Amino acid sequence: MSELGRWVREELDLAEGETVTVVEQAGTHAGCAFETVVTVGPSGDEESFVVTFHKPVAEIERMDLLAALAFGEH
Repeated sequence: MSELGRWVREELDLAEGETVTVVEQAGTHAGCAFETVVTVGPSGDEESFVVTFHKPVAEIERMDLLAALAFGEH
């Protein structure tokens, strides 16, 4: 698991059955060459939780994650 994935697990205190997927892909916003999409899959019937960062995964810092969890896309 990536460092970002570990941070997500720690910050959200995820249960064993919940999954974290980190995907870096081509950016969809102007001026953003790459974006990173983090999906948290629930263990039950709940919907997945998605956070998008408008930067490559290598540039994401823990504070970026905290801001995204608190306020949405970052």
